[in-house]
Amino acid sequence: MIKHNVTESVFSASNPIISLKPEIRKKVNSDFLYPILESFFSNKGRLDKYEPFDVDKLRTEIEFNNKSNESESYVQSYIYKEIIQVIKKQTNGKIKFTPKFVITFDNDLTPFFDPKTLYPYSKVLKNCRIRRAINYGTLKIGKGVILYHIRIELQRLIDFIKQLELGEQMESSTSIKTQESSEQRRNRLIDSIIRNKTALLQENETEEIHNDIKRLQQLKEQKLKGESGILRVNLSWNTTDDLDLHIETPNGEISYNNKTVENEGIIASLDADANAGTPLTSTPQENVVWDGIPQGKHKIKIHFYNRNECDEIHFTLSILSKFGDGRIYDKVIKNKGTILTIAEFEYADNRLDIKDLN
Repeated sequence: MIKHNVTESVFSASNPIISLKPEIRKKVNSDFLYPILESFFSNKGRLDKYEPFDVDKLRTEIEFNNKSNESESYVQSYIYKEIIQVIKKQTNGKIKFTPKFVITFDNDLTPFFDPKTLYPYSKVLKNCRIRRAINYGTLKIGKGVILYHIRIELQRLIDFIKQLELGEQMESSTSIKTQESSEQRRNRLIDSIIRNKTALLQENETEEIHNDIKRLQQLKEQKLKGESGILRVNLSWNTTDDLDLHIETPNGEISYNNKTVENEGIIASLDADANAGTPLTSTPQENVVWDGIPQGKHKIKIHFYNRNECDEIHFTLSILSKFGDGRIYDKVIKNKGTILTIAEFEYADNRLDIKDLN
């Protein structure tokens, strides 16, 4: 749906990118776009019989009709790879394919309308009684539609966003909103680990658990090093040994020898790197920060690069988002040279999805 947040990801003049706050985008998707889609597909089967086409891969009719190498590239990468290649023929001879749809502002791509499907403006916009058929276009193989272009009207979208912002202003005038800092969010997550370890003490009173609790309580007193940005991944431990934070991104790996990676206009930086040389510290941290919402999947690894003190190191890994999402890992890494793959995350549908890998 509408998921972009940076102007650098514009693909064509006919399909401009809208820059919206994540919380606003979420509302636009759920309360403005989905009712339109439900109305459009109401006489074409249920909406769940269709799949959204990735707007990052959308190209316009103007580009398609361009008599150049770009037109040939369009057919190979867009029509063939993204749509036709996934059409499969089953053993019974029937074709298996889920038709796709994409949202657009482009009038040229949406020349048709069905009088039976109306924009649901009366439901999503206050005091709006406009009754208008939904404009759409199709891409077909034979008589079968493989892709619907569904037009949304920019002015009605602007009206909806104004309505949301007015509601936010009214809410903020009647209540005081507090936003957690990165340290507060990390400490809240650490508290949950401490509570779990304290519960373990009732069953198994060991020095190791006591030491873990003490280490975590000390960690809460440390300030996070590096910038916070939109999203940060922070690694902390309490020895003079050298651990390295590595993050695989869609456009290269971030590490001590490649501290900056750019992907679709979003910059990720390793801005805190500890114990790679003197002076050594017993409260080291490494920190990777993004200046925007990162696109694609990211895999987080911890490398026991060099032993200065211990063969077994307890560490905490924090994944913290400006928008309230986050997770913390309390782990152990043993022996110099070991690499642990901890987690994989992806920002999708305005939410930070995190998958545990260790």
